[in-house]
Amino acid sequence: MKFVKMHGLGNDFIILDGISQALPENLPDFSRAAADRHFGIGCDQVIVIEEGHKAPFRLSFYNADGSQAEMCGNGTRCAVRYLKSVKLLKAEEVELETRKRRLKAWIRGDRVRVDMGKPLFKTADWYFDEERVIGKEVLIEGEMYRITLVSIGNPHCVIFQDLAVNFEIQLAGPKIEKSEYFPNSINVEFIKVINDDEIRMRVWERGTGETLACGSGATAAAVASNLNGFTGKKVLVHLNGGDLEVEWAEDGHAYQTGPAEFVFEGKLKDLR
Repeated sequence: MKFVKMHGLGNDFIILDGISQALPENLPDFSRAAADRHFGIGCDQVIVIEEGHKAPFRLSFYNADGSQAEMCGNGTRCAVRYLKSVKLLKAEEVELETRKRRLKAWIRGDRVRVDMGKPLFKTADWYFDEERVIGKEVLIEGEMYRITLVSIGNPHCVIFQDLAVNFEIQLAGPKIEKSEYFPNSINVEFIKVINDDEIRMRVWERGTGETLACGSGATAAAVASNLNGFTGKKVLVHLNGGDLEVEWAEDGHAYQTGPAEFVFEGKLKDLR
């Protein structure tokens, strides 16, 4: 089986082209094995590209633990650049479908701009009755957190707090991810506001753990920053792996622009 390794700001992916070759029978098991950084190839997620039903291409995202994610911004940008590189994509723009959304993306050299769709603020992904959960104080395992909830097709819990070097995201992240408030678990973004146009972010991705970047998380964080009155609608998001530009535009859609880089390609003979 052929694969390509790519990354967006250090958020790394194994891309499987399901258009030109047969896919593994059990993608969750394959993803767990392939994502292992010691015994497999190593990645945050496995991305499967297939022919779409409502758009030319369909993207599926599998986390390192084998669970399936609805959406991935960094992964989408990588998939678009892959499609262009193998000439499956002829133009500089493309429509894609995921589990929850149809997306549009534009290639800008080695960068890709993605229309992430309209943010949602009330979904079945959390147990709150409010139309919008903005800066709400909740108690999780004895700790009080002020949360803002945003869905970009997948759920995000955004928390504004000090991101000092000694902040223990490995302790806070999984507690919030698996909280009883979130029936499907949740991605968690920890944000420090720098100024009206910039934020600093660390992310705990459900099913994977802390990653160097998260495109949908950066989008949710930028929207949450505006909702809380901390920033405008154009935000530069600084992540551990680099920067993403996010705009919550007048049409209500959120757009992100960032890099997508090739690492290597290979052929997998066996994986156990």
